[in-house]
This record gives sequence, C-alpha cells and structure tokens, in this order.
Amino acid sequence: MDKESWRQAWGLFMTDPIPFGSVLFVVVSFVGGGLWYLRGFFAKSHVATLEAPIRTLEERLRLAEDEQGRVAKEIERLESQNANQANVINGLKNNLSPRQLQALAACGSTEPSSTGRRRRLPRNEQTRSQFRFWPPPQAIPKSASL
Repeated sequence: MDKESWRQAWGLFMTDPIPFGSVLFVVVSFVGGGLWYLRGFFAKSHVATLEAPIRTLEERLRLAEDEQGRVAKEIERLESQNANQANVINGLKNNLSPRQLQALAACGSTEPSSTGRRRRLPRNEQTRSQFRFWPPPQAIPKSASL
C-alpha cells in the first residue's frame, strides 16, 4: 500500500467511532494494567525494604521489655531487703541500751567496724591525713639535674 491509501484508511478509522473507541480502550487498558503491575512490584519491594528495620525495632522493644522486667524484679528485691534491714535496725534500737546506742551513733566512718577494718571513704571525703603520701614530695630543682 502506498502512502495515500494509508492516509485514507487512517482517516476512515478516525471518523468511525466504534473501532477507534475499542482500540483506544484496549491501548489504555494495556497501559493502565502495566502501570498497575509496576505499582504492585515497587510496593512489594518497598515493603520488603521496610521489614528489616521493623524487625530490628521489634527486637529492641522485646529486649527493653525484658530489661524493664529485670529492673522491676530488682527493685522489688531491694525494697524487701530495705524493709528487712529497717526491721533489724528497729529491733536493735529496742533491744540495745541507751549507752550502746550512743556508742553506735558515735562511730564515724573512719572508726573500726565490727570486722576490725576501716571503711574506705570515697576520694572526695578523704582528709589530707588519710592520704598515703602527704605532704607531696618536693620538686627537684632544675640545677640539680645531671
């Protein structure tokens, strides 16, 4: 077919609404279906990339819940231990004479304990007399160097 016959066939095709509409519908449906397929493909890959961080965050949440439970148990244990020690202290106060209570109250942190050892104070509470090397050694003059 020559060029003129193609132009004439195209003109007839464009003027007849039924074949043109059906072909247009097929083309638009094909393009839309392809785009819909690509949208689903990209959505699946996007979801797959987000699943790894979600699993990581869920694992961290589970570990935090475990840690919270462990800390809560430790707090309960320490509260019961504190209550037991308060009962022991109250029992000692009721059973000791006033003189023994004064002796216990007079015991400072540098007094010998019941085990015969001195309690070591934190560094900011120590006095100069408690340091091993006090006063500090004198600096050697520069003229005395070899």
